[in-house]
Amino acid sequence: MAPASLKEKYKNDYLPSDSLNKLFSIYIQNYQGGLESLSNNENLSSNFVHFYSYILQLKRWQAYLNRFFFNTKLTTDTTINNFFNDSFYPYPSYRNFANLYVTTYVSKHFNIPFIRESNGSYMDSRISFDTIASQEDIPTQTKVLLLRNCLSWIINNFSANDLKIYLDKYEAITGDTHTVQRLKQKHKLDFSTSNELMLQDGNEHPLSFQDLLEKHKNKAIVFVYLAFNDEEKAWKNAVKKFEVDCLSESYFITNSKTSQLIVDLEVKSIPRYLLYNKLGKLVHKKAPDAKEEEIRTLLNQYLAE
Repeated sequence: MAPASLKEKYKNDYLPSDSLNKLFSIYIQNYQGGLESLSNNENLSSNFVHFYSYILQLKRWQAYLNRFFFNTKLTTDTTINNFFNDSFYPYPSYRNFANLYVTTYVSKHFNIPFIRESNGSYMDSRISFDTIASQEDIPTQTKVLLLRNCLSWIINNFSANDLKIYLDKYEAITGDTHTVQRLKQKHKLDFSTSNELMLQDGNEHPLSFQDLLEKHKNKAIVFVYLAFNDEEKAWKNAVKKFEVDCLSESYFITNSKTSQLIVDLEVKSIPRYLLYNKLGKLVHKKAPDAKEEEIRTLLNQYLAE
């Protein structure tokens, strides 16, 4: 239960939404009146009139999207697509609005399903992508921007195969081969420089593994930890908790679901151990657990090469 002082603060700060909407309407009227006056008197250049007219429209549609998202009874205003204009593309606020448009208007108006998992839920951005791609009244450059937003969510939440499918779709729609090649290159992990790589659950650190580290502390071997299907905050806490030698040897995989290497290595559960030799060649795709004597024999064998 909130303290009495906090309740009093909320009470004093509370303002009914109807009052806020009324104040906003007055603000918009005054803004528009002032802009028209300055424009008619030629006190503003055409460039400034264009910019401030854009800001006026932006404020209206931002307010609409906020109301639309939280008010289930609010009627869908399909004229929102009329706001889109490629001449607004250079403005950062326009690009931010594009993101808001997808997460509020598209998700609700087109009933985009949400996928629920143990650590939260997320919109099925594959369907969002297909929905936006089918909208014929969205200008070309703006549509590219919206589709790129969907791609960023597909990268974070879906498989490497899904990413490939939607990169191909994106390239076919936009002809943007540069972005496609950049994303394909970015979302591959290069592990070739490590003698040993381990996909380790950030919540457990067996004593047997600590023992393995100690016995090979001064030898020509590198232990690398990879946080797989984890949350970044939990990973950072685990690094501190278990005193991993240094953060540079512990990495958070940002694309666990879309990494082609994860698919190729068939990593489906953790912990998982990979053993590389001094030349960077993968010699054991499923190396023995740290508690097994076999791993010590293997390490000594490859160190002697």
